[in-house]
Amino acid sequence: MTDTPAATDTRLDAALTAVDERLGALGEALRANDANAIESQANELHRALTRAVDQFALAAKSGPVSPALRQRAPPAPAAWSRPSANRCRAPPPRSTAPWTC
Repeated sequence: MTDTPAATDTRLDAALTAVDERLGALGEALRANDANAIESQANELHRALTRAVDQFALAAKSGPVSPALRQRAPPAPAAWSRPSANRCRAPPPRSTAPWTC
């Protein structure tokens, strides 16, 4: 039995959504600095990534993957776009100053 492109896209979309959710859960565990939760969420993320890669491979075998799914990427968290005390900064060009973190 051959899947329709819509059914394949639906399964691939669900797998990518699971990856997004696991990334969010891992981020929360990291913010909470909870070693057990970090380990658990990292394992869950690994499983979700494995399922997503498998679904993508199956989708690619059954025909072209829709452009929307092929280019889908989760948006960058807002925290990445604002300055942070935890982010290292490079010195100005041609400077001998060290990196600051």
